[in-house]
Amino acid sequence: MASHYDFPEILSKLQFSGALCLDEYMPRRAGRYEQIAGDAIQVHILYLEPVPWFYGRGVTEKFLQRLDKWDIKPYGVICDLWTTFPKVVRKVWPEASLPYDYFPVMQWIWHYLKNALIQFRKSLKGERWVFHREEIWEMKWGLLKHRDRWTSKEHLLIPEMIQIYKGTPVEKILLFKEELWNIFDFSTTKAEAVAKRDTLSQEHWWPDSWHLQKCVEFLMSPKFDLMLTYLENPQVPRCGQSETFINVWRQVETVRRGFKSSQGRLNHLKPFLLTNYLKLPLE
Repeated sequence: MASHYDFPEILSKLQFSGALCLDEYMPRRAGRYEQIAGDAIQVHILYLEPVPWFYGRGVTEKFLQRLDKWDIKPYGVICDLWTTFPKVVRKVWPEASLPYDYFPVMQWIWHYLKNALIQFRKSLKGERWVFHREEIWEMKWGLLKHRDRWTSKEHLLIPEMIQIYKGTPVEKILLFKEELWNIFDFSTTKAEAVAKRDTLSQEHWWPDSWHLQKCVEFLMSPKFDLMLTYLENPQVPRCGQSETFINVWRQVETVRRGFKSSQGRLNHLKPFLLTNYLKLPLE
């Protein structure tokens, strides 16, 4: 049955929401990346395409032009922090809103917060600090989580840790994390988020931490503008959900022993779209 349909016909039946997510992933049995496009609202894979060994801007442009030719006309395109995506998206779909995906933004920042915590833990040398090293290691993920997601144990222990580790990177990481939530979760306008970011950049409690310096540099970069698109255009999702549909596709890869070739992956994508999203039986 899959051979009876081509991709343009399948995509028309999927009724694209208008919110497009772009990402790249490395197939399990391939030596190079593939570009993948998905519907950020319906959390559907739409299409994927292998790239040549030279992965330049022109390759991505052709990928987007193919989608455009198939009548994928997004009002918003959510992408990761790869610098090529925004330039090419504006060329193919100049009217589309362009936000950076919230997940890789937070992933980038959390990398530095986690390393700051690990570095501080390593600095606690000697027998007298054994308990503190174990405590920080046990609570490291709780310290980095949103307060609303703390367990009952974390609600009990983390406030105590703030007092115990006052003036250390542990307290500063917790303070910095709350400032991030304030910027991204509690701002109602882009101007408000920018003002909060600027206020944070002028505080005096974080500059002695190299890791927090890198986080602030990131927030002060031109990329920050595209991190706030969802505040200008609420119709555009803050998250592209690419991690979700890539994980789903990897489960199919596992069953199919990794799809030996790029054409094999495309051959399996058609029946996947037909049976999983359109609920059509394979004949």
